[in-house]
Amino acid sequence: MCALKAADKNKLFSACEQGVVEDFLKSFLTGKALPELLKPFNDQEKPQVEFLVEAFNATVPEHKKIQGRFAPEKLHDWLEVFAETYFHKTSSYLRFKVAKADYLKQLAK
Repeated sequence: MCALKAADKNKLFSACEQGVVEDFLKSFLTGKALPELLKPFNDQEKPQVEFLVEAFNATVPEHKKIQGRFAPEKLHDWLEVFAETYFHKTSSYLRFKVAKADYLKQLAK
């Protein structure tokens, strides 16, 4: 998962039991952050970092084991890198999907 690689690289999260960060990120990415993460799929701009910060902070109280295990001062920069990477990877995937559909359509003719 890209977020986990970014977490390791930028050390947003401190060491904790196995699965804690993964469970938290799954909840964050499939919960409050989801509407923002769907923007590239709806021909909208990249996810807004400020919204992701709010969604991240709103998810923390639901996960007691993650509280105190991340560096709040690094959160904005970490999510900025995540949003940029996510947007570019998603855009590349969508372009590939369209090109593949066009190619298959041409083969069918």
